[in-house]
Amino acid sequence: MKEVSISIDALVCDLDGVVYRGSEPVAGAGAALDALRDVGIKTVFATNNATKTPERYVERLERFGVAATPQELVTSAVVTAEEISRRGWSAQRLRHRRRWDHLRSRLPRDVSGSRSRGTRKPKWSSLQEPRASTTR
Repeated sequence: MKEVSISIDALVCDLDGVVYRGSEPVAGAGAALDALRDVGIKTVFATNNATKTPERYVERLERFGVAATPQELVTSAVVTAEEISRRGWSAQRLRHRRRWDHLRSRLPRDVSGSRSRGTRKPKWSSLQEPRASTTR
């Protein structure tokens, strides 16, 4: 392997097309990730595929010889759940979508809809950051 001199603390690594392509590992990806970790570079994996949990991605990476923990996986579903929770929005729009169960499970109970059935659903046009109050 060719030695490269770089000065970084961490790497955000996409999965599909970088670590694997479909059901096949990308040649050398696992060794390259190991080499980066060996010199102290933290690695986080990211994907915009929201259909699997971080745990499922860890299992898939392990099959390709890449070590990872669920905490090192960032999916669009995880980021969406965190943002919905941060804003205090209802996630009831996800209630009827089976494939989003893992997203709902990451939300606090009062946000995920299990205790908030009577709450008003936000309109898509209102899904913006709340404006700061000017009253003191």
